[in-house]
Amino acid sequence: MKPNHRAVVAALEQNISKSKTLVNKDQQHLRDLRDESERDATWDDHRNFGDKIEAMARRAGYEQYAARVRDCATSLFYGPKVDTETGEWTLRLKSAHFCHFRHCPICQWRRSMRNKARFLERVEEVQAAFPKARWLMLTLTVRNCAIADLRSTIENMNRAWRALLKRPEFSQVQGWVRAVEVTRGRDGSAHPHYHVLLMVPPSYFSHGFVKTARWSEIWGECLKIDYVPICDARAVRPKMVKSDNGQIIEAKAPLSAAAAEVVKYATKSEDMLKGGPDWFAEYIEQVHGLKFLTSGGALKGIFKDKESDEELIHTDDENDAESADNDADKMLRFDWYKARKRYSRKVR
Repeated sequence: MKPNHRAVVAALEQNISKSKTLVNKDQQHLRDLRDESERDATWDDHRNFGDKIEAMARRAGYEQYAARVRDCATSLFYGPKVDTETGEWTLRLKSAHFCHFRHCPICQWRRSMRNKARFLERVEEVQAAFPKARWLMLTLTVRNCAIADLRSTIENMNRAWRALLKRPEFSQVQGWVRAVEVTRGRDGSAHPHYHVLLMVPPSYFSHGFVKTARWSEIWGECLKIDYVPICDARAVRPKMVKSDNGQIIEAKAPLSAAAAEVVKYATKSEDMLKGGPDWFAEYIEQVHGLKFLTSGGALKGIFKDKESDEELIHTDDENDAESADNDADKMLRFDWYKARKRYSRKVR
């Protein structure tokens, strides 16, 4: 039987014991999203960074981008969702407007979650075809460069990557996912580097294993530089911890953690803000149009949407936040209150 959504939402409004009510100067009662749904508390943090990026974009002269971030996710519409295992009703995001600006903290966060989910969904098919495959995390770096040289530095890294694919040390790699991350140095320089997830056969660790020192050598050769770059290569293994009863258990699925590392933000909002408007403006111009997430081998196209055949790194997030499919269903609306740095809903 189809549940009565109106009744469910009404029950949720009455039975959320953790909710706190605040009365503002206009005597309007507000109830915070973080108090009604603990797992959604992170929305406040990302939207708060959005306000800061909006202000920085405006200072940097990007009024259009600032306006887009300002209007991003200003209202969140939630509906009920039932846990099939426990039967408990919770809140689920049903509708919201996203700006899709590449450097919006909210959209970056949503995009990274979507890419991780799509990777873990699709990688099951890959693992079925390669059941004994093992995984490695590879980090490839270069020396810091001036922010004005960031684009040419990344383009040289991309050229070096194509050369690396042809090296015999790479011949055993069955599939790969590569992401660019840019961090900001204390002196205002930029530090672009690669996070790479490699899929290899189990025989790799007994025949043809490439040590970190060798990766540094061949990466330097591919870059055609006169120094040995810092690299890191390590097998993806589960992290084991002790439970309360003393048993050794797996803390987190290793592949999930590795995927999260690869598809995380290209550049953290904190770094973009610390650099000031000039650094921010230069960074936007330098990375414009550059692809920061790609894949190959058996993992080629793993981030593409099957229906549109477009890579999710540059597509809309609307599939994450479902549109309301029935106007008659009552939903809870949480608005962003900038002064309070909270998503809250009005309660009569």
